[in-house]
Amino acid sequence: MLSPDGRSLTAISDAGRWVTARLAYDGAGHLAGIGEARSGALRGPTGLPLAGKDEQDAEALTRLADGSRADGSLAVAFEHHHRFLLFPEGTLDSVPEALTAPVGLAGADTNAGVEALVALAGGRLLAFTEGQSVGDSYAVYLRDPAGQWQNLTLQPKGLFVPTAAAQLPDGDVILLERRFTWLGGLGVRLRRIPLASIRPGALLEGTEIAELRPPLTLDNFEGMAVHTAPDGTTRITLLSDDNFNLLQRTLIVQFELVGN
Repeated sequence: MLSPDGRSLTAISDAGRWVTARLAYDGAGHLAGIGEARSGALRGPTGLPLAGKDEQDAEALTRLADGSRADGSLAVAFEHHHRFLLFPEGTLDSVPEALTAPVGLAGADTNAGVEALVALAGGRLLAFTEGQSVGDSYAVYLRDPAGQWQNLTLQPKGLFVPTAAAQLPDGDVILLERRFTWLGGLGVRLRRIPLASIRPGALLEGTEIAELRPPLTLDNFEGMAVHTAPDGTTRITLLSDDNFNLLQRTLIVQFELVGN
């Protein structure tokens, strides 16, 4: 997650930690570095640090939009123990409260829970699962302003599964999806889902706008943010998770969305 100017980064780890940092840009407006990093342990509603993989597996983060909480609360979705926590005052270094989860989410496999979360205007919250099956589709949940969850689905396309989501300036949602097979290797795709199509009971499809594959720079991209640069262009930032694996890297890459 980035601040509106693209300079402040806030991220979570599936090891139960948070990190904040400042991004630096060169004279041409290109991403040039990162600094001023801070990190700490995510806490639960009791105020104690989360302990054990079942409780620590934080996978998705968003700042609630207008109409939700005036203090800019941060919502975090977890896998293993599928749930949501709400961190007040716009900081993850705080004691959260539990946010009611969709009833159907309890049936998701350990690693098939909410992986992508995006706040929509009017107090709505959109949550994509990492492959919780509903027939031939994936489960998606939409929280209305009254706090009630509604069911949607996502039409799978190929072997890709959702890993992150963010909202464009016009309201459409960008969905980041990842694929990995031993034969085909790693692939990353961006799908644009029109805001008008996001409603209870809908089957979301959207349009593929980009696919990253070798020899482009690739890794396990699981985080995404959108901001407007000083020159007025829309920038998409991707963040990868190295899984504590020496063969993987933690990368931050940034693209300009052309023709949006």
